Amino acid sequence: MTHLRIPALRVLLGSILGLLLMLGGAAPALAHAQLESSSPADGTVLEHAPASATLTFDEHVRPIDGETRLTRPDGTSTTLEAHSRDDDVLAALPSDLPDGSYVLTYRVVSADGHPVTGTLDFSVGAPSTIPAAPSAGSDTGADAGAGTDTAAHEEPGAGAATLVPVLTVAEYLSLLVMAGMLLCSVLVARGAAARAVMASGRATRALRGLALVAAAAAVLLVPVTAAEAAGWTRMGAGLSAPPVVGAGAVVLGAALVIGAGGARRPALSVPGALLAMVAPVLVGHSASIAPRPLMLVADVAHLLAGAVWSGGLLAAIAMLTVLHRHSAAAEGVAVVRRFSLVALVSVLVLAASGTTMAVLILDTPSALVTSAWGRTLLVKLVVVAVAVGLAAWNRTRLLPAIASADAPWERLLRIMRREAALLLGVLAVTGLLVNLSPHVHSMESMSGTESAQVDAPVAPATSGAA
Repeated sequence: MTHLRIPALRVLLGSILGLLLMLGGAAPALAHAQLESSSPADGTVLEHAPASATLTFDEHVRPIDGETRLTRPDGTSTTLEAHSRDDDVLAALPSDLPDGSYVLTYRVVSADGHPVTGTLDFSVGAPSTIPAAPSAGSDTGADAGAGTDTAAHEEPGAGAATLVPVLTVAEYLSLLVMAGMLLCSVLVARGAAARAVMASGRATRALRGLALVAAAAAVLLVPVTAAEAAGWTRMGAGLSAPPVVGAGAVVLGAALVIGAGGARRPALSVPGALLAMVAPVLVGHSASIAPRPLMLVADVAHLLAGAVWSGGLLAAIAMLTVLHRHSAAAEGVAVVRRFSLVALVSVLVLAASGTTMAVLILDTPSALVTSAWGRTLLVKLVVVAVAVGLAAWNRTRLLPAIASADAPWERLLRIMRREAALLLGVLAVTGLLVNLSPHVHSMESMSGTESAQVDAPVAPATSGAA
């Protein structure tokens, strides 16, 4: 970045582009629920055919109608009726199972609205060649006899798996920047000139635009998440309460911000922004990580601190740019000093809440490098560390120079814009973390499974988070 004047829109688009490039090389979105055990167990050989199958997860899940299927040794497939009981999914098996090997395929929705798909195999009597699990869209019931599924199955979530992380990132970026700018207008903009910047027509339009983007993304996530779970033509089967409740809270909060005119009426807009910002917690990791009260507090504190630092920094840049243009150096110094103090508190809260969340979420310390969630978290921490370094430089070196009338305004604004770009990238990575699992999954760990369509790889009989 060699120029001084870099529009905030370019910074925002650059951060989104960087995240999309990261998504292009990332693994598929991983779900948060994990299969802990099954009966029959994966890979087991039974003397007699079982009457039913039981899948035990580490949290409550809901089976999707028509998506629990049993493939027989001859390759034909039967759709099973499955229902949930606490953390178990139970499915009655046909009574006429001949000897041979079978594959059970399941697709369920976890407590946070994410789909979980997996397979397990078992044998009755003498094992045979393990049949291939039916692929979506295939007609598996031809000449299969009574009770088999003769309808072609829609590819669940075709295209939705790509839209979910994009919409989630858009929602998080908009919500946190919007909330941070409004909080900065209350905590930092104390002088008349600074308040006028935050109440200007340009700032009001920006805040209303962010509110509209957040609301649109939240609303679109409801059908898209359902389609990811059950398919576009069967979205009703994939709907769950958390995304609907979360979207409603975001829309209500965004409406309050728009109706209040942004920072012109902070007493109404700030509560609206905070309501909309904490809504994603309902569908994130906090929905399934115990102890839930502690996780909720840590998650909300983390979001609040991140919003104050990142969105507040953009607001501070806007105020300093106008104050510099009008040679209001004294008020500019006051803005930087107040924001530096607010940012320092935010960093401390980020560190404490982030550490608490990592301890609660990660199964083991090694998951920090062996899981996609842990590696993404490390990327986020590195970017935050660089941003902290830039902020420290601003406060310890440039701010004293401005106060003594040396006035290196252009250098201060340039570094603050770089810091803002880094923090917007952090917010984008935060949106990505919501769609990744903290559990360690790999295709290699799935014993006995030769063919599987897995949106969220699940390792049967592997213990999940306590």
